[in-house]
Amino acid sequence: MTTTGGISFRGVDNYVARCRGVDKYVTRCRGVGNYVIRCRGVDKYVTRCRGVDNYVIRCRGVDNYVIRCRGVDNYVIRCRGVDNYVIRCRGVDNYVIRCRGVDNYVIRCRGVDNYVIRCRGVDNYVIRCRGVDNYVIRCRGVDNYVIRCRGVDNYVIRCRGVDNYVIRCRGVDNYVIRCRGVDNYVIRCRGVDNYVIRCRGVDNYVIRCRGVDNYVIRCRGVDNYVIRCRGVDNYVIRCRGVDNYVIRCRGVDNYVIRCRGVDNYVIRCRGVDNYVIRCRGVDNYVIRCRGVDNYVIRCRGVDNYVIRCRGVDNYVIRCRGVDNYVIRCRGVDNYVIRCRGVDNYVIRCRGVDNYVIRCRGVDNYVIRCRGVDNYVIRCRGVDNYVIRCRGVDNYVIRCRGVDNYVIRCRGVDNYVIRCRGVDNYVIRCRGVDNYVIRCRGVDNYVIRCRGVDNYVIRCRGVDNYVIRCRGVDNYVIRCRGVDNYVIRCRGVDNYVIRCRGVDNYVIRCRGVDNYVIRCRGVDNYVIRCRGVDNYVIRCRGVDNYVIRCRGVDNYVIRCRGVDNYVIRCRGVDNYVIRCRGVDNYP
Repeated sequence: MTTTGGISFRGVDNYVARCRGVDKYVTRCRGVGNYVIRCRGVDKYVTRCRGVDNYVIRCRGVDNYVIRCRGVDNYVIRCRGVDNYVIRCRGVDNYVIRCRGVDNYVIRCRGVDNYVIRCRGVDNYVIRCRGVDNYVIRCRGVDNYVIRCRGVDNYVIRCRGVDNYVIRCRGVDNYVIRCRGVDNYVIRCRGVDNYVIRCRGVDNYVIRCRGVDNYVIRCRGVDNYVIRCRGVDNYVIRCRGVDNYVIRCRGVDNYVIRCRGVDNYVIRCRGVDNYVIRCRGVDNYVIRCRGVDNYVIRCRGVDNYVIRCRGVDNYVIRCRGVDNYVIRCRGVDNYVIRCRGVDNYVIRCRGVDNYVIRCRGVDNYVIRCRGVDNYVIRCRGVDNYVIRCRGVDNYVIRCRGVDNYVIRCRGVDNYVIRCRGVDNYVIRCRGVDNYVIRCRGVDNYVIRCRGVDNYVIRCRGVDNYVIRCRGVDNYVIRCRGVDNYVIRCRGVDNYVIRCRGVDNYVIRCRGVDNYVIRCRGVDNYVIRCRGVDNYVIRCRGVDNYVIRCRGVDNYVIRCRGVDNYVIRCRGVDNYVIRCRGVDNYP
């Protein structure tokens, strides 16, 4: 038992100890021994929770304060003159640096060296994890993010619980979805919609080229495979220890997909679309030449750049180890935006609302050109995006507000047209893909059965869902008129979220309320983007927090195993609310 001024600190005993001419006192708050020491002469106080030794030091003269939680050694340093602050958690050395003049901040977790660089003018940010040099580039205007792993110079959307992630190569929109628990992954090349589904438990995979729906199913345990060559589409899929590749020759579409230990690339030559995608340890690039859109995307260890030449939009994006910049020349708007510290930048031309959001790790970006209406909007968290290329007119338009979308690939003309307002849709699957197209007033669904993938897609007026049963992944995706969610039931864990391999999340998109609830082994969060209310709710094993950004109301709600608090920043009212396991106090 501890005493101060004759007053006891007991189990659930709350008290105030007041002393001294400068009006200092101690307020004790419950259970685990929390108390506040306040010094009014200069209006400083410390909120301390002794069970795990957490406290707040606040200096109001200039309104700077530190919130420190010693159990895990977390604290916030805030400087209100310019309204900058740092939330630092030393157990894993996490902190947030926020600069409100332009409302940019960094959340950094040094245990694995994670941080967020956020630029609210356009509401873009990067979450970086240096332990393996992974980071997330998120552009909230369109709610995009990427987690990058630099070791192989690929960027990844990664789910750390048991290491599920997506490696995506944007030149032709190739990506890998990998679930390490059983080591299953998909390599997908969206330009022509080719992908590989690989299941390493028995090392079975499928290489599928949707243009004409050719694929190879290979089972390495006994090394059986099928090479299928249809009509105008002949190719070889060869898998060696260090040399896997596909040679495909079409009338309008000749390319080689080659994957080596250090040298993966695709050479594609079209009538209007020639490019090379090459991924090396130090040299990834795309060369693409179009009638109205010629550019080179080259990504090296020290020298990444994009050369793009359009009728109204010529620019070079060059990214070096310490020197990233964009030179953009327009009729009314020439500028260079250069960001060295973290090597990320956004190029935005508001006059005509054209912008490029570029994230250096692997040269991921969103290019939107409204003047001519060519743009790529990608939301990686849930992989919703609009890719529209008018030169050849290939695009995917997805509208989650009412969940209407069209996925159209004109090269081979595979598409899904879905209109939920009236709940009519067509899902067209070529080649080896059996499906049912059913359109009823209240009951539209598709029943699709594959060798490794049996599921039912059912769409009702108020109740759309997918029941999918995989070897390791059973779940239900349910989509309502304004309420889309996923219900997953695991062996010992039933919850309303989506679980991918080891990656559970719910994607919910409303007219004014789009967010993702994602529950990872160590990383659960909600990304919510509203017209005036964007925030992220992230729940980790030891680090749960909400980053909410409003016109007048920005705050972070962070909930740790022993340390829950809210940092709220208003126009006239900044405060911290910290809530412990048995000890809630403002």
